[in-house]
Amino acid sequence: MAKSLTSQGIAEVPEETQAPEDDLAQLILTKPIHHGDEEIKVLRFREPTANDVCEVGYLFSMDTDGDIVTKPKRVLAWAVRLAGLPPSVIKQMAVSDFEKLRWRLMAFFNQSLEPDTVNQSD
Repeated sequence: MAKSLTSQGIAEVPEETQAPEDDLAQLILTKPIHHGDEEIKVLRFREPTANDVCEVGYLFSMDTDGDIVTKPKRVLAWAVRLAGLPPSVIKQMAVSDFEKLRWRLMAFFNQSLEPDTVNQSD
């Protein structure tokens, strides 16, 4: 389990939220980051659950103009939770990789509705 993250305002990553390898999405980094002696070139994420949303909150919000707003600390919190890495590791990312991370995480929340799941009324 990751060391305590509560001092940084980020909830700890419970071990039961870790997903098996075949259930992961990934992001290839342009600049590797390090976790101890391990060099990380690819971040792997599990799919978020409703419990994650309840505990972390949605990744983005909309401002009064209808523009999507994401905050770096919220992106960090989601990356920590879904990748199972401490904030100190995620914070090593190049800004360009962090921006790709933001868009990759947003894709989890931007699934289009399937036609057969939409309640259509006459």
